[in-house]
Amino acid sequence: LTRLGASNEALSGGFLSRINMNLRETKGWSYGAGGGVGTVLDRVFYGVRAPVQADRTADSITEVQREIDEFVATRGVQPNELERIVNSNMRELPGRFETAGDVLGGLVNIVRYNRDDDYYEGLADTYRNLTAAELDEIARANFVEDDIVYVVVGDASVVRPQLEALDLDVEVMSLEE
Repeated sequence: LTRLGASNEALSGGFLSRINMNLRETKGWSYGAGGGVGTVLDRVFYGVRAPVQADRTADSITEVQREIDEFVATRGVQPNELERIVNSNMRELPGRFETAGDVLGGLVNIVRYNRDDDYYEGLADTYRNLTAAELDEIARANFVEDDIVYVVVGDASVVRPQLEALDLDVEVMSLEE
């Protein structure tokens, strides 16, 4: 999970991530987009959230998919991204255990993910030794187009025609369901 999360940082994990810079800075369709790796029980998932202009829903989905496709196929983690990922994660380490809750959370993660008791002692070296090649490999294994499900929240009369134009299967749900 550590390497998957690091790989995600280049794609959607922070302000300077590709998806945010594209949808926010280049296109101007969103105030901010981001994503991350999460877990539920024994499952790991990757999610991107991108509140966008309603009239740009389909365009935004197309851009997110393009960014993912390029990331895994032709334009993996770049040297400047790797440097930023390593440096930001290294700088966060001292503050990871500031409170009793932080310490408890660290212990829970060791148990939950079946990590060695000294996992956090070696985390700095793990970050220091990250390579673009290994982050690209884990991205290719986990960011798989066939596994993507889009959940779109909005006015169906505005977004549904856009989704149908993308040839996506659309299932409409209401708040009452």
